Amino acid sequence: MEPVIAHLRQVLGVKVLVLWLLGVDGGEGARDGHVTYHVEALERPAPGRLTAPLPTDHGALDRPERLRAPWARIDGLRELLGWAADALKTAGRPLTRPIRQRKTWNLTGLFLLPTAQGPV
Repeated sequence: MEPVIAHLRQVLGVKVLVLWLLGVDGGEGARDGHVTYHVEALERPAPGRLTAPLPTDHGALDRPERLRAPWARIDGLRELLGWAADALKTAGRPLTRPIRQRKTWNLTGLFLLPTAQGPV
């Protein structure tokens, strides 16, 4: 996810989180092909930064899906990561830098939460 996030941050000019994989066209054996992700921008990109049309079926992006983790929805990751940051702060290990998304699969995600006592 890190290369995808870095590219989107450069193109959109804002931080993003990848929620889940929407689909893959072409490719074989998890290589190549055209991949489409559902991504949430943490801020509104400046006008003119989005060059592709937005999906028209917004419900498809947020309705429950059998193979989608409950957190992989609009605002779901923000809620989950906010909870984690609050829990770490309560435990005396507040975040020292922004949370980094490392990987995301359809049923799980891997995030790095940096603290003064080491990463979580």
